[in-house]
Amino acid sequence: MTLLNDFAPEILLEIFSHLTITSLLQARGVCSLWRDCVTQADIHPIRQHLLRLYSDLLQSKIFLDSRPHIKNVLRSFDRPAYLQALQRQLQAIGSPADLPEAFEIFILEWPALAAFDCIWPGLPYEWSEDDGASRRLG
Repeated sequence: MTLLNDFAPEILLEIFSHLTITSLLQARGVCSLWRDCVTQADIHPIRQHLLRLYSDLLQSKIFLDSRPHIKNVLRSFDRPAYLQALQRQLQAIGSPADLPEAFEIFILEWPALAAFDCIWPGLPYEWSEDDGASRRLG
């Protein structure tokens, strides 16, 4: 039986260059070889930015402290259907533009439990008036 680690490094790098954000995050935790492959693979620039964002979020106390709340209110949703609905809305207002590729990758691949700042479609969006200034709850 051949293990994935038995492949030539070039083949591993090629495999890692095609993984989704969630798969890349999971791969980084497998072993030091895979962590290095994620770092060295020719990953799409948008995925590279999102991986850096994820790493930066993990350093944020506010992000880490919000995890219990996120887990309690997070709802699943059909990601491709959500994007299709947004695209239909753009077409309905006569916009010739498509959704930005970075946004599509974010919606399709970002780990739901890493949602932040009430911008994830699976989170409730609640507003409150506090001394005349709007702020998001949760």
